Parts: sequence; structure tokens; C-alpha cells
Amino acid sequence: MKLGLLLLICLPLHVLSNTDTNGIRFIKNKTWPEIKAQAKEENKYIFLDCYTTWCGPCKAMDKNVFSNDTVASYFNDRFISVRVQMDRTKKDDDWVQQWYDTAADMQQRYKIAAFPSFVFLSPAAEIVHKETGYKAPEEFIEIAKAALVPGKVYNNPFAKYDSLVLEYRKGHKDYEKMLYMIDQALKTNDLEMAKELGKQYMEYLKASDSQIIYTKPNISFIASIVRSKSEFFRMFYPDGKRVDQIMEYPGYAAKVVDRVIFDEIVSQFGIQAYPEGRVWTAGKVDSSEADWNAIYSRIEQKFGREYAERNIIDAKIGWYCQRNNLSSAAKHFFLKLRNYGIDSTEMFPGTKDPLIFVTINSYAWFIFLLLDDKDLMKEARRWMEYVIKDDITGLTVDTYASLLYKLGKTKEAVQWEQKALELALKFNYQPDIDSLTKRLEKMKRGEVTWKVPK
Repeated sequence: MKLGLLLLICLPLHVLSNTDTNGIRFIKNKTWPEIKAQAKEENKYIFLDCYTTWCGPCKAMDKNVFSNDTVASYFNDRFISVRVQMDRTKKDDDWVQQWYDTAADMQQRYKIAAFPSFVFLSPAAEIVHKETGYKAPEEFIEIAKAALVPGKVYNNPFAKYDSLVLEYRKGHKDYEKMLYMIDQALKTNDLEMAKELGKQYMEYLKASDSQIIYTKPNISFIASIVRSKSEFFRMFYPDGKRVDQIMEYPGYAAKVVDRVIFDEIVSQFGIQAYPEGRVWTAGKVDSSEADWNAIYSRIEQKFGREYAERNIIDAKIGWYCQRNNLSSAAKHFFLKLRNYGIDSTEMFPGTKDPLIFVTINSYAWFIFLLLDDKDLMKEARRWMEYVIKDDITGLTVDTYASLLYKLGKTKEAVQWEQKALELALKFNYQPDIDSLTKRLEKMKRGEVTWKVPK
């Protein structure tokens, strides 16, 4: 199953009409000031559907929820509804572009960092409620009801952060709270503030003694931005034992060095870091190779053989991902897992990032869907067995069942696919329910459930 259906909230303006079809009547061809004036005049609440063009759950809301007759009736009677596009694309028309500044202002004002986001405003255009992620029709109506409760006051989870920013703007720099502020700025997608605070905090650390620097929070912060020319790089290389001990994670320092190597050496060869859960296509595969000897030599000369051997694998994964070479990318991804373990795929060790499950699942799914390499399918199945021990969802179980099915283990596959459907029903995510039901029936009939090469 594709990555987009796993994330019911898509993580990081335009009034779009679907008034030509049944469903929620979204306002079009009005400016934001005009919409607010209308709400005030009619004494109606405003509903903002904040979405992006790339967000799968956003599209699922449009298809399955906004078009629902019960949902539409409830919203059309009580709200002025507005669809707001939060990303920018080359295909945006003039009307979309006219709302760019309004979209940016809304994103910052309402702290929108995940999609879809649903913002409910009073007739005076004051926020009263906000939710994120795909919602079933019944749940969505309950959310709307909660927003309409008379006298409702929005419980702003970023009130403390906003207060600290206000004090900071007045010249009050509380370094004990600055890491918290940086974290909140990133969560609200306030990247300029995060950058500014980061510079301020680094200057503070440069003037501090090792007792302050060598703490978990400060090491974690430094690790996220350190470069090889920084005076703090010596904390991690050539000897990062003290960092590893404080972070209580062997290899933490080495992982930080790996990130620096990718940023400063590997990326110079036109290679991008491989994305978690990349979506592969059945299109043309670019089988070209980079100058691996040159990349290896550059890393080895500066950091030694051990770093070169580990980072050349990352470089190859990134290269093959860029070129739609699923087979080569998957082989090197699994090689990295075998040689260096699950933790080697995390941005920083010790975080237990759940995106590793997404990445393994994505490789396994597209290996099933697009390739006929049985050895690769068997390895993907072995890693999916690891995944479903800790991350058993309709999506991961579906992938595992699909691999079993393509490997000829039909009885086992049907049992697992039935379990995947039960999990999807539990969370009431209709797109998954529909696709799993169809796939289960095909398995029972012995039909092909993967793409057949033309």
C-alpha cells in the first residue's frame, strides 16, 4: 500500500470551488476581507479547509467527506466554507497566486503545519477550533458541532510560545527557554524565527563552558546544525565517546558525522538524501552510475575508511532513488539495514523514528508492486516481519500479505489481508477499506494484484 494512505495527516490559498457538484458549497471568487465581511453581516461561522495539492488525505476528504450529503447539509446551513490551498505549484492560476500572501499569513497566524487542517472561525473571524487529519463523516460533523458551541474559546497550544516570542521581540532573551522556542517555531513552520533563535543560541553556547554544552538538550541541538568547520565538530569527531556516553547511545556521534559527510561531500556530486517512503513508478529506469571511486576517496581522505564504507551506501541509495532505480536502491537499503542495523536509518540515533517503518514498508510495497525479483521480495518480507511486530497497521499488514501472495503463499496471504481489512475498519479510513476489500477478493479468486509489465 502506498505511503500516502498511511499518514492520515500530511506533514510541512486559494478558494477552490466544487460548487458544480453535490457536497459542501465552497465560496469562490471572493477575497478574504470580503469573506470576513460576509460572515459578520450574516452572523455565520467560517470553515477553512487548509490543504495542499500533494496531500493524499486532503484528496480523500474531498472525495469521501465533503461530498457526503449529511456533511454537506450540516455545513451549508451553518458555515461559510472556504477551501484554501497552502502550497504553491507551477500550475497555479492567477486566482491562486492572488491568495499567496493570504495563505502565508493564515499559515503563520493559525500555526498550520500539517495537512489537512480544519480551522473554524467565529462570525468575527476569531479562531474557535482547529483539527488536523482525515476524519470520517460522522466525526467531522461532531467536530463542527464543537466549534459552534456558544462562547467557545480556542485553547491555543502555542500560547506559551507566542508569549515568549513577544518578550523576545522586546529584547528579553531567556536562554533557558530558547531551545523550547526553537522547537515550537519548527512545529509551527516559523522557519525564520527558528533560524534567528538558532543563531542566538549558538552564540550563547560559544561563550559557555563544557558543563553547559555537554548536556543532552544542547548536544541534540548542536548535532542538528553542526558543520565540519564548526568549533563544536570536535565533540563528535574524531572522538565522540563523551557525547555517546551522555546521550546514552553508542554511535550517536558517528551518526552526526555521517550527516555532515552527506551534506558536505556526497551532495556535492548531485546526490540528494533518499526520502522516507518514496513513491516509485513503473516508468523508465535510469541505470547510470556516479563516480563512486571519487566519492569514496573524498570521504576516506577526510574521515577514514569506516566512514567511507558506510556513507557510500547512503550515497548509492540517494543516487538510485533519484533515477527511479528501485531494484538497486532497495538492495543497498537492505544492505545498510543488515550491516548497520535499523538505527542507522534514523536522522539521529536514539530517536526511534517511526518513519523507518514507513521507509521499509514503502520499499517492500513497491518491490511487490513493480518487481519480479523473488530474492528481493523474500528479503522485503523478512524486514516486514520485523515491522509488523512494532507497527501493525492496516497498511503494513497489507504490504506483508501482498508479498506473501506474490511469493505463492496464498492461504497465509488471505489470512493477513483479512487482518489488514479489520484494522482499517477499526480506524474507519474509507480509502483503505475500499482498496483492501478489493485486494482481498482478488486474492481469494487467485487474480493478479500487482502491476503486470506491458
